[in-house]
Amino acid sequence: MAACRKKGQGGRLFAFCILQVILWLILLQEYGADWYFLLCGICCGLLSALSMVDLAIYELPPELNLLIAFCGAGRLMTDLGHWYEYLIGAVLVSGLFLAIGLISGGRAMGFGDVKMMAALGLFLGWKKILLVLLLACVLGVLIHGLRMIISKKEHVLAFGPYLALGAVVAMIWGDRVIDWYIGTFFTF
Repeated sequence: MAACRKKGQGGRLFAFCILQVILWLILLQEYGADWYFLLCGICCGLLSALSMVDLAIYELPPELNLLIAFCGAGRLMTDLGHWYEYLIGAVLVSGLFLAIGLISGGRAMGFGDVKMMAALGLFLGWKKILLVLLLACVLGVLIHGLRMIISKKEHVLAFGPYLALGAVVAMIWGDRVIDWYIGTFFTF
């Protein structure tokens, strides 16, 4: 975290604060002032912080992943009738990431990403965590690919921000995207 406290970071902090206000307003519009709104707002703030740290030092602090997991536990408690969806979500994509990390010796996938996806899967459930994976992969290829083309050099990929962006989209509009997808491609 010390790497994020460089001199001249005031602009980034201001942008972070503006982003949080915008996200909270969107969440309030979508869900109204209830427990899910509060949990989503906290989770969005944690995801933004994770993204900033990952971009700065290419690490995802386990403390922030743990706080997201606490939000996931809170979400689970507000929807006990579907507890299995959240537990499946916690292991589905994180299990895939763990396998990739173990096979590659940590070179292809960091274990912070594994923990992040377990925490997010617990928060979002299995359907939305799959959407997060899809969105993160598409965004990562497009944005990181453009960045490499424009700068004409290779860059290390910090995947956390793409996972975080996918999670925010899934958190806010995930049900609509999933319903649209199923209605478009699976109508008989």
